[in-house]
Amino acid sequence: MTTISLGSGKALPERCSLCNNLQRLDRNGRPWRFETIISKLEASVDSGCQFCMFLLSSIDHFIPPQWETQERARTYVYEYEADLPFEGLLVCIDCYRADGVREQFAVDFFTLRPATCPWTSIGVGSEICGDTSSEAAFAKISQWLRECTHNHTCYNGNRLTPLPKRVVYVGDSDGNQLRLYETENEPAKYMCLSHCWGTTQVTKTTTASLRQYKNNIPWADLSTTFRHAITVTRKLGIQYIWIDSLCIIQDSEEDWRIESSKMASIYENSYLTVAATKSGGGTGGCFSTASPEYKAVELICDDDDGITYPVYVRRNLHDNYNVGPGNNPLLKRGWVFQERLLSPRVLHFGMQEVLWECMEAAECECSYVKNKKELQLSSVSEYLLRQMLGKISHGIKLASQSSQVLRGRWHEIVAEYSSLDLTFQKDIFPALSGVAKQMQRVRGSKYLAGLWEDNLIEDLLWGTFSLSADRPSKWRAPTWSWASVNGRIQYNSDSSEDKRIFARILDVQCVPLAPDSTAELASATLVVSGYMATASLCLNRRLDATGVYRYGIEADDGEDYDFKSDYTFPEGSVDKREVLYCLWMRRKGSDNPYWHCDCLVLKCVDGADQVYERVGLAWLAKHHLSPLVGDDSLSFVPKAELVTVRIR
Repeated sequence: MTTISLGSGKALPERCSLCNNLQRLDRNGRPWRFETIISKLEASVDSGCQFCMFLLSSIDHFIPPQWETQERARTYVYEYEADLPFEGLLVCIDCYRADGVREQFAVDFFTLRPATCPWTSIGVGSEICGDTSSEAAFAKISQWLRECTHNHTCYNGNRLTPLPKRVVYVGDSDGNQLRLYETENEPAKYMCLSHCWGTTQVTKTTTASLRQYKNNIPWADLSTTFRHAITVTRKLGIQYIWIDSLCIIQDSEEDWRIESSKMASIYENSYLTVAATKSGGGTGGCFSTASPEYKAVELICDDDDGITYPVYVRRNLHDNYNVGPGNNPLLKRGWVFQERLLSPRVLHFGMQEVLWECMEAAECECSYVKNKKELQLSSVSEYLLRQMLGKISHGIKLASQSSQVLRGRWHEIVAEYSSLDLTFQKDIFPALSGVAKQMQRVRGSKYLAGLWEDNLIEDLLWGTFSLSADRPSKWRAPTWSWASVNGRIQYNSDSSEDKRIFARILDVQCVPLAPDSTAELASATLVVSGYMATASLCLNRRLDATGVYRYGIEADDGEDYDFKSDYTFPEGSVDKREVLYCLWMRRKGSDNPYWHCDCLVLKCVDGADQVYERVGLAWLAKHHLSPLVGDDSLSFVPKAELVTVRIR
């Protein structure tokens, strides 16, 4: 490491008003927060503040050389205040460039041992190994693994579980021959690989290569990611690994349907899942060497008594607090969502470090993420770290006895999953099948095209997040299911118990392509009885055509509905004033002071048989509703016809 001596702070006996001499509390015992711009920091250095010089020289080490002098001078620097697991000083650098581009990054200041630094704003952190294939990295991995298997209640700690139908036998050294092993479901420890296939040809088992691979899988045929995953498996003393493209016959539709339906048990029964989190394809591999700016620089600082203390400085590994999909291609993939939630333990190989998550802990080398199940973070920190605390939160909610918590968790799952990418649109249900089975075990309800029988009215009230949503080119789900659109889904869930249901579900039919009710569907219909008002499509009068709420509806009942379409309508639909229908579903909120009602917006596709398709969601505020005289059970109901419709 580079050693830099910054000298003594004796020349500044009083507290600096800008940096507070790097003390956590000011002289009045109040919390101090560093916040300024670089030009003021420079002025403080010119006035003799050694501590400001320490901060400025450290920050300058990471500022890109292409920043102009004026850009650098007005750059905003501040301490991030969230209650993060990282105990060091986290300084954010925020610059608006002359060309309008905003650049942000952060710098960590930390010590390695507790209670050894006289500057109390600088707490304890940890260094990264710098090479995720190194012995130091595997020592850290082994430490995490021991902690989990010995002290956690995570599934499969030291228990042997049945092997999947096929696994790759890796042996216990580099000299062992690789082969595809067809098991008899005998109990043994095995690992799984979670990876992106990417655009290059991935090594896969076909009906033609099955016999050869059962005898030998040539090392030269394997991608870098596969080779690294096998190396990890061997280093941890495990003899088997399950890799989807090798353990499922890829050109056999029957084998794919059977084995993909077992995803829940395959990942849940695994000992550890290796995630090639940093890689977008097979050539990226698992292992990496950290960029120099993320390796800590050691600064030797002395106090007023001349005693020296090591302080470490590096660029923050999770700039903008992004430990999720932003810098990690794997976490953008739809299939990976359930692989991660179902596995008892996941070892992420990131671009700069390795990260660990199980059902009771989440940690990374740099200590930015370090949380245990029993610890409580602030709501801000939980939001920032959601990507790495997802397994802990998921496990806690699944263990809840509250139906409300389980229903809310499913809405979160849909929102998270729908924002991810699928190579094949037809995989929308198979890629979530394992999580659906897991939820079904604790919930005990019937799964219906991505919705649940015990909360069907609420589950039907999903909405698209933006106008980028569209319909798949080939049918995969009924229009009343969120899975019928490509795009991020959101639920406006609330815990209000003051609800009135207008609609009645009379029948639901979901016909799967295979015996698995959580996988691909052949057809599905929903029969609903409720109040339905006729309307026509128009442009939104209150927002311009580029807004999220591009369309509006004008209802024959005179009510003023807000409308959110599920997708962009075909050209000419507005001009033709296409006829739509508002099917009233529920009212929520108390009579006073405010509440609103939600409606499914439908279009008729078969008038004779009253068959409809969903096209969006509409809602009304209280003052838009009309009273029904003589009915004390509901203060307001729609001025609409009571009908029975079939939605496909």
